[in-house]
Amino acid sequence: MMANFIEYEQMPEDTRGLASLDIALPRSEPDSETSAPVSRADILRELRLQEPATFALSEDDLSFVRTAVIQAKRYWLWQFASNGKTYFVSVCLRSNGDVCFSYEENYANWTPDQFLIGDYHDFFYDRWRQLYTIRYPPDHPAFKDLPTS
Repeated sequence: MMANFIEYEQMPEDTRGLASLDIALPRSEPDSETSAPVSRADILRELRLQEPATFALSEDDLSFVRTAVIQAKRYWLWQFASNGKTYFVSVCLRSNGDVCFSYEENYANWTPDQFLIGDYHDFFYDRWRQLYTIRYPPDHPAFKDLPTS
């Protein structure tokens, strides 16, 4: 049976173990990049700042994959290919209004849901960084239907 959340204690020991998880995360509405708190241009700017020689990308190189709601966080996920490798890049809106950005090479052939639950539990912490902090008021549409805990 597929889980819609996995507690940290039940997670595998490392990122390669994520590929064995049977998980289907709920999507947010709308399930579209148009609801994301950052644009494709913002994502590309951050990727170029991180690794300018590796990520010579255009906005057309990013493919939107899906949204997800995990506990009190809302996610938007894209993927792209660079130098023969496939990457996931996620944007996360936390319930306190912080917007975070992470990316990782999909070296273990994770599904989008496997990557997102790993991101939620900070499995990719070495690549995680704060894109910027945005403080939205609690009645902002970005928080619509987002759990508070």
